[in-house]
Amino acid sequence: MSIFCIADDGIHPTTSGDTRWRESWEFDWADVDRRLGGGCRVVLHRGTSTCEVRWWLVVDGAVVEDSHEIVELPAPAVGRPLDLHLGSVALRAVHPLRSTRITSAGGSSLIFTAFGEPFTFSFSGQRVTAGDRHYEWPGSVRGTLRLAGGRTVEVDARAFHRHAWGVPSPTAPVVDAVRAVADDDVFVAVSWHRTPEGRRLPLGYIHVGEEFHGVEKARLHVDRDDSGRPRGCDLLVATADRRDFRLIGSVIAAADGESPALTEFRFGGVRAGGILIAAPGR
Repeated sequence: MSIFCIADDGIHPTTSGDTRWRESWEFDWADVDRRLGGGCRVVLHRGTSTCEVRWWLVVDGAVVEDSHEIVELPAPAVGRPLDLHLGSVALRAVHPLRSTRITSAGGSSLIFTAFGEPFTFSFSGQRVTAGDRHYEWPGSVRGTLRLAGGRTVEVDARAFHRHAWGVPSPTAPVVDAVRAVADDDVFVAVSWHRTPEGRRLPLGYIHVGEEFHGVEKARLHVDRDDSGRPRGCDLLVATADRRDFRLIGSVIAAADGESPALTEFRFGGVRAGGILIAAPGR
């Protein structure tokens, strides 16, 4: 039985007077065979009464849309299934805690469907915490993209979704991340957090063989081209249950700055699609 209720799909009430309280929804999807992918991220910042909205698309191996908006926070509909219209993106629950419709101002319409029940992975023993409640799960995204010039593209891709709320850790912001999905049994989520002392501490897991393997140590090397954009990565992971994994990533398309890069990953004979987020200069 899930530990989450239908109301958890939508906006949560503020549980403290801390102005850093926020709530976020993240979706990303990848079809590496077709060199197609994208994602969106919506963050509600209660302290500043603003919302951060990110939307990006890769088609035929090129970034065709990449927008970042800051809009005014609407009156939150607390305790109801997800129904947000913010800037150029709208998120609406189709079946709470199961599927979500994602639409853009340009007319794209996609549905994320989870492979199973949402989960919260226990980070007990890891040296940094996310500092909030969250749930996540892999799934698929299907639908139609509507691009400039009237072109339409059908999407059927592997995907990842995370919904988090609360007060994030003020001392360890996320600086790098890798997320990838091969199927309902093989998926990866690893992020690095920077401490005030400048250390980069990993947080996350690799799920394979019907088991979660919590990250104990992780080293990420990012290869960049002459313009500074990532073109590949090499991720070494040692898990708490004494497993070692190596993921080799080949970037399909990357925008400027800290935008996610659509990436193909290979590890242990598995091929997965996902994203690489690497801080400039990494």
